[in-house]
Amino acid sequence: MTVKRTVNVPCNLTDQRTETKFSDFTCFSFTDLRFLNQNDPKTIVGQAGKVLDINCTSVTRKFITTLNLEVNGSVKAIGDNHSVNYSFTPYRTDHLTKYICVDSKQSWIMIEVTLFIRYSPVIEGRLTNETITCDRNGVPAMYSVNRLDHESEDGKLVRSVNLNNETFTLNTEQFPYQKNGRYTCAVSNGIPDSNGNVLQTWSTNVKFEGLPVFAPENRNVKIGEVGQSITLSFYLYSYPKVEQIFVEKIGLNSIKSNKIQQYTLSKSTLRYTEFNNNNNAGIEGYKILIESGILDAADFQTYRITAKNQLGNTDYYFEIIDNGRYEDYK
Repeated sequence: MTVKRTVNVPCNLTDQRTETKFSDFTCFSFTDLRFLNQNDPKTIVGQAGKVLDINCTSVTRKFITTLNLEVNGSVKAIGDNHSVNYSFTPYRTDHLTKYICVDSKQSWIMIEVTLFIRYSPVIEGRLTNETITCDRNGVPAMYSVNRLDHESEDGKLVRSVNLNNETFTLNTEQFPYQKNGRYTCAVSNGIPDSNGNVLQTWSTNVKFEGLPVFAPENRNVKIGEVGQSITLSFYLYSYPKVEQIFVEKIGLNSIKSNKIQQYTLSKSTLRYTEFNNNNNAGIEGYKILIESGILDAADFQTYRITAKNQLGNTDYYFEIIDNGRYEDYK
């Protein structure tokens, strides 16, 4: 960029014949200032972490005292009457900083330029009960990668979502425990960070805390046979851990079933059923095994199983049917 300015230079003229001096005359001249290595007349482009050279020069030196390079009134470099040079390593905070090339004595001889510093995005993540927000701030603000990865607690990918905006909604109302896992925002604008990484990430862990929830793997129809015992299995999520399980008949005979003699509760890996993932990613849950006594005809009816933790209890309804009626339920 070259700036041409008319500079009024006072001239002390002398009449050679009478040796009379005159100081009220003004000479007119032009001085040219320009920054080198510019693609745009108003900006200089640099990249965070890479050395940037700023060079300002004057084509006409006659009326220049000394060229200085200044930022916010602070002198960064002092040159001569021809040029001034300044080399430094810019950071993201230098973006849109204005540099002035100015004569040290004649402030009207000056030129200004704005730094455009490219830098990798900084991600600021925020987690609420319902959303994950991935605020990103990079220059240029054009992102070739802008996604959210959801991994299980054992590090397997559950889903990967391209973010159209900065906020992602955790929509798992029926089975809230399936939001559990590690979430990673991944963003790139093609500019590497100070470690050379082109992909920038931010991660957070989600662990839902609430009432027990019976998993979708459960079947609400169990098959039994008169004169035989039956093993019932159920799957559920719970955090805090399950403290108590009990089963009761419902309907006319609504007392606790004396056919339930014992149960075992063990940890189990359940599937993420809400996201159509075809891998083996799993979520921590529980498996309940219940041994009944010998069944008679009165035991083929509807039951309610209740799971309880510190925050409350949840019911699940199922039916035990006679093996001979199984065809009616297919």
